[in-house]
Amino acid sequence: MSGTFLLSSSLAILAAGMASQLPRERPQSIQIEPETVRIGLFYSGQNIRIRADVPHCDGIALRLTGPERSIVLKRKGKKFGLVWMNVGQVHYERVPSLYLLRSSQPLEQIGPPDQLKELGLGFPALRTQVTAGMEGEAAELFGELVKLKRRDGLYATEVGGISFRPLRSGRQEATAEIFLPPKTPAGQYTVDVFAFVNGKGKPVGTGTVCLDRTRVVAFITGLATRHGLLYGCLAVAVAITAGLATGLLFGMGKGRAH
Repeated sequence: MSGTFLLSSSLAILAAGMASQLPRERPQSIQIEPETVRIGLFYSGQNIRIRADVPHCDGIALRLTGPERSIVLKRKGKKFGLVWMNVGQVHYERVPSLYLLRSSQPLEQIGPPDQLKELGLGFPALRTQVTAGMEGEAAELFGELVKLKRRDGLYATEVGGISFRPLRSGRQEATAEIFLPPKTPAGQYTVDVFAFVNGKGKPVGTGTVCLDRTRVVAFITGLATRHGLLYGCLAVAVAITAGLATGLLFGMGKGRAH
């Protein structure tokens, strides 16, 4: 009897050890088309299609975010009660260069605020991240920062636009299209997919999309960044040349008319 007990205990310990070594469930990769977007001279934005294998759930959210950066926001006020001018600066850290969120239902319907904040979904959650440790006007001006980003199309939250197709038992394919605005800077962006069941959300898919400049755009950008004076002179020369060419063409046209 004691031998059987020891054998059972050993097997239980071995099974527990093997279970502890099993890899934890990780978010699956998702399909993104295209995976690489080329930014040319006439780039005007790009739609990307996202496909994710997700479980049957109450709702899902797709989040597209860019690298975090530091931003300085100028604060305006009245000097001597007469003239509006810059009266200070507010520094923000960990500001995503892009924050596009798409959900199958309104966020407040698929998850409680604490869950959304924990997963970083929605502007209130983003505000907590960006203004962590900040007080007073810095936290209050976060709304202005979001307005600036929304105006350029770099920040947005949308509801709907996600279709579902049944797969094997208990699974479905979610598909959505998200538009990358023209002002999206070059870089690598992360797509995360979250599924919610009974108000509890978890990441179920992740992927990346890369925005890369063409050689011509990269050359022009590098010239403007590292050789500002030369870039300015070339820009003036191009403008003068274009003006002369336009005047010559219109002049020739007038000559034929007479």
